Amino acid sequence: MCRINYRNNIALVFLFLLVGLAQAQAQFKSKATLQTPDSTCFYSIEITPAISGFVKTDLSDIRILDEQQKQVPFIIRNAAVRKIDNRFDTLSVLQNKVDDSGRSIIVVQNKSQEKLDGFTLVIKNADVLRSALLMGSDDEKNWYSIIENIYFSNASSVEKDDYLQQINFPLSGYHFYKIVINNGKNAPLNITSIIKSVTEELKAIDPYISNPDIKFSQKDSTDGYSYIFVENPSGYHIEKIDLDVKGPKFFKRELAIEAGFSNYSYTVKADSNHSLITPVFNDKKWTIKIYNGDNPPLAVMALRTFQSRKQLIASLDAGKKYALFLNDSAAKAPSYELQNFKDSIPQVVKSIAVGSIEKNVTENATKVEASKKWLWITLLVVLAVLAFFTMRLVKDVQTKN
Repeated sequence: MCRINYRNNIALVFLFLLVGLAQAQAQFKSKATLQTPDSTCFYSIEITPAISGFVKTDLSDIRILDEQQKQVPFIIRNAAVRKIDNRFDTLSVLQNKVDDSGRSIIVVQNKSQEKLDGFTLVIKNADVLRSALLMGSDDEKNWYSIIENIYFSNASSVEKDDYLQQINFPLSGYHFYKIVINNGKNAPLNITSIIKSVTEELKAIDPYISNPDIKFSQKDSTDGYSYIFVENPSGYHIEKIDLDVKGPKFFKRELAIEAGFSNYSYTVKADSNHSLITPVFNDKKWTIKIYNGDNPPLAVMALRTFQSRKQLIASLDAGKKYALFLNDSAAKAPSYELQNFKDSIPQVVKSIAVGSIEKNVTENATKVEASKKWLWITLLVVLAVLAFFTMRLVKDVQTKN
């Protein structure tokens, strides 16, 4: 009876050791240093194929830590799509005076020399009529007419003590603009600022990023199928597959991709692009199975893989050190409040460079590795003792029988 208790106790110790070993292995195994931010603002970190090879397909095991090892909240978003947006900037007013003829002369500078088709005057409330003209110059000496007979209508605001007067004109990119307002014998308008509206169009970018080349081989079987065996040893994320297929002039075949997400079926046919969209997966070995039937097999001449273009968006402080931590099998997706404010983050933000990915070796990691070694040694000893008592128990049972 005592020996059976010993065996149960040793089994319990064995179980605890296994749990301890699993806990010792839970940590971020890789890291990459981020470029030091030059200003405090939002930055984007692109998930490159190299980074994807170190993280899960749902990106749940990726973190940004500062120099105090505190987490920095981030959101994950896909690539920007084509978008038209208006940006409002204040123009620098170089001159605002009334000349001897009673005309208001206002000179503003378009520092970036962006193409403009109008700007807005912010004017203190006044119920008056005025006419004006607009000129442009690149050197503030030679002025050229842009538009004449501009009329400021009676306007004011009942909610604020100023109102907006829009001036529209043909598209131009002068460095300086001069507004001449005819006041006659009346007092001038009180113009407090001039705002330019710039229409920005974000160009559409490819929502997919190409993975480095991966190896594949083809085997045409007598069972009517061609098997394409693909190797993805770096574990790149895959969400699209492009095939270059050579076959008869007319063909239409069914194929299936056998990977971690189970089977997905597609149709490939002559005179068409063979782009296959898949759920994200990162299997290191997977297969494409093409059904040929009684037809000559198709030949896959090239195979390229792609993943969705994703970014981490985080607010970083100027001059601080940050690092990306990756590859923790026990990690779960973080929950940050920043997700509730994602619509307030600009569509276009600065990008920040990511250094080379290295093994995350820390003092804590070193202790964990040492603990793992002792756990393995203890585990082997426990196994040996458990085997010894098991053999003794078997002998005792045999003797009794």
